[in-house]
Amino acid sequence: MPSLKTKLNFTNDLILFLCMMLIIGIGFIMNWVLPTGREVREVYGRGVELTLWGWDRHEWGELHFILGLVFLALLMLHLFLHWSFIKGTFRSYIKNKWLRITVTVIFLCVGLGSLSSWIMKPKVHKPSQGYEMDHEDEHSDSHLYQRKGRGEGRGRSRR
Repeated sequence: MPSLKTKLNFTNDLILFLCMMLIIGIGFIMNWVLPTGREVREVYGRGVELTLWGWDRHEWGELHFILGLVFLALLMLHLFLHWSFIKGTFRSYIKNKWLRITVTVIFLCVGLGSLSSWIMKPKVHKPSQGYEMDHEDEHSDSHLYQRKGRGEGRGRSRR
């Protein structure tokens, strides 16, 4: 009869697999079925909103993010359940103590660096002088791509 740890490990791995398949599937949906607003405007024109099963791109993105957090939590449980194996394998592959410490520090820095995105804040820019918005476009992002008055653009013109 399998032990409780074995049952927990199997269940965790099964849910990890399903979670990863959902994350990948939703990523495909967001990339190819529900493209970005700019791509939608280029193909379908303005004033069109795409949905799949009643959800728009942002709602699918929220589910994608939540599944990513669930996956991260399950991955931590997976590492905890296999910690003895990980330590033993690490020591047998990297015999030099200082190299093991260096590799461990690198892994910790990369891991903590990726988690630091929780505290990052974007820099907010106001349009500089020379950029104007039409009243019809005040709720769109076309003002970011078109400079009026000097004939120069900061990207493709959308008109």
